[in-house]
Amino acid sequence: MPERVIGHVARCLKYPKVPDLSDYDVSGTRQRHLALIREYLQVKPFDEEARKALLDATREAALTKEDPADIINVGIEELLRLRFELPGFSTILRTAKYARTQVNRHIHIKIFEELGDTGRGLIDALLKVAAAKSKSDWEMLKRDPGKATVNNLRQLVTQMEWVRTWYIDLKALKELPDAKLRNFAAEAKSLDAARMQEMEQYKRYALAMSLIKIQVSRRRDDLGDILVKRMQSIHTKGKQALAEYRAKHQSETDYLIDKLHNVLVVLRDIEGSGRLEAVENAAGSDTEKSIERCEEHAAFADDNYAPFL
Repeated sequence: MPERVIGHVARCLKYPKVPDLSDYDVSGTRQRHLALIREYLQVKPFDEEARKALLDATREAALTKEDPADIINVGIEELLRLRFELPGFSTILRTAKYARTQVNRHIHIKIFEELGDTGRGLIDALLKVAAAKSKSDWEMLKRDPGKATVNNLRQLVTQMEWVRTWYIDLKALKELPDAKLRNFAAEAKSLDAARMQEMEQYKRYALAMSLIKIQVSRRRDDLGDILVKRMQSIHTKGKQALAEYRAKHQSETDYLIDKLHNVLVVLRDIEGSGRLEAVENAAGSDTEKSIERCEEHAAFADDNYAPFL
């Protein structure tokens, strides 16, 4: 505690002189004060029970989170909820890292076991350099796909088919939270084949499968984006074509409206036996042709641009 702070508190308490607190930390007074402070704040000392609660909370958080800060926050919240005194930050950090390591190793082992000999052999082949090549297929796998454009469609489909030859649909990967999957994949992508082969085997296969899954998903997303963009373009052009059709056939619409108007006027103004003959005259002699023209117009009514797609 800085001397100026001690002096300030002493003056506020009207002490005649600043007390010497050099041996306070090892005194029995400190222990009595701690008990009083804890009682006032209604907190319990950080003991073995608190340590277990912290480990359980961080281990539970590590199942779905990968960032140490997120795991630490969960651990702190649990200690506060249980009214335990917070330990030093280094204690919480070590516990969070230990919990994450434990959880991740369990995940690595699950993926390793589910892969089996066949799956592990596939990953081993991916990391090896073939005799006719200068680089391993691992380097090709790590490459980002090209832009999601129609011109690159064939290339993306080819890449998709190639990546899928290495992919194995594992239950352990499906159950893996997205944050962990992406973290595993990012770590794998940062390593070359030699570094991957030097890695502990359980972790090596888990990271490799995570990267393969991410790369398959990315290419699926890219192909989906191309499809969506292409369909949006087709619909936009369809609407434009409908607008152009209507502008081009405006005279046709005017002609049909004019003919309808003449018929309605006759129906309104003429009564008696001559009414039917007057309607026929107003409709004209090209009845069949007019009906065809009306049907053509109706096909594009209600903004129906589907025929132009």
